[in-house]
Amino acid sequence: MVDKAIYLSGYRMRLGSSTDKKDSGRLHVDFAQARDDFYEWECKQRMRAREERHRRKLEEDRLRPPSPPPIMHYSEHEAALLAEKLKANDMIVNQYMNNGPWELRDKCE
Repeated sequence: MVDKAIYLSGYRMRLGSSTDKKDSGRLHVDFAQARDDFYEWECKQRMRAREERHRRKLEEDRLRPPSPPPIMHYSEHEAALLAEKLKANDMIVNQYMNNGPWELRDKCE
């Protein structure tokens, strides 16, 4: 109710079709008397602004591309197990044997 009164504050009004000065006037909301109501209105306005910012942030977060998967951090033990598994894989050893001399001569592109 207060927000509607504040919105209309300052409008000029006329009673009926009379142009007499006594039948016209300007709307004025007295904030000194309605200070508590004005404070409540300001609180509601801030609450609406907060809700709008929250909605906007949720929408931006929803449209943002997904984050890359987290990087795996291996412990020393897990790294040693992985190294043993790679050493046991013949394909990797064969590739290294084929590419190793090229890398040593610095001719690998």
